[in-house]
Amino acid sequence: MLLAGVLVSATILLFIRDWRTTVIATLAIPTSIIPTFLFMQAMGFTLNNITMLGLILAIGIVIDDAVVVHENIFRHMEENGLDAMEAARIGTREIALPVLATSLSLIVIFLPIAFMGGIVGRFFSSFGLTVAFAVAMSLFVSFTLTPMLCSRFLKLEPGEGGHSKSKSGFFYRIVDGSYGWILRGALRFRFAVVLLTIAVIGSTVPIGKMMGFALIPRDDQSEYEISVTTPEGFSLERTTKIFQGDRAKSLGPSQHGTRLHDRRRDYRRPRGERAGGRNAGVALRPYEGAE
Repeated sequence: MLLAGVLVSATILLFIRDWRTTVIATLAIPTSIIPTFLFMQAMGFTLNNITMLGLILAIGIVIDDAVVVHENIFRHMEENGLDAMEAARIGTREIALPVLATSLSLIVIFLPIAFMGGIVGRFFSSFGLTVAFAVAMSLFVSFTLTPMLCSRFLKLEPGEGGHSKSKSGFFYRIVDGSYGWILRGALRFRFAVVLLTIAVIGSTVPIGKMMGFALIPRDDQSEYEISVTTPEGFSLERTTKIFQGDRAKSLGPSQHGTRLHDRRRDYRRPRGERAGGRNAGVALRPYEGAE
């Protein structure tokens, strides 16, 4: 999570190239994530794989609102020569509705995950609530803390007013030139862009069928399990002998890499008969270690 915050901050510094801008925008991360921890505690959530996944995803989301608001304020200062207080007031008011619409769109995407049923819902309810609350906090921060910090601490270098220093330089020219070339091509071949869009949308179903569906990813751990079911009345010793014989047939002369779980299963079959059994996990040896 700390690495994600560092990478996000470095990306902002790379594009905007102003350390004050980077600090102000980066402060949106802790001010949004720390209240999310309090929300998780109130909801009874713990820091596990699911909630950590939500928090890491939220880091990239919560900073978006602050960056949009901050960039608009910075643009008014660079291009229009406004002072920080006036630029913060005009820039925030100008961009408020798009930022609100973006944040609410993200909330209505993640919040329904918390109300899903079944096993998936039990797994991801904490994920949906965590991300939704973090996005709501980022919206609050972008309308309060970010404009205040910009009005107090955002400054331009001497002689910078009236021109755009952040929109100059070799890196920006490459990005701007590439985007302009792609945009001109898309506007020139509009019909081809529409056809390509329809083809991409139409390919969603066949690609999804080719990929398949599963609750968890397939994971080859180089193991398999041997399961033996015995009739009612078999003793533990008799079951163990049968099981060891089947295991020897399955593994061959070498027994290396075998883990035997001494666990007896006792359950009822559909017809009401009782049955027992034994399980064994077999870990396969690396190829180079085979005889």
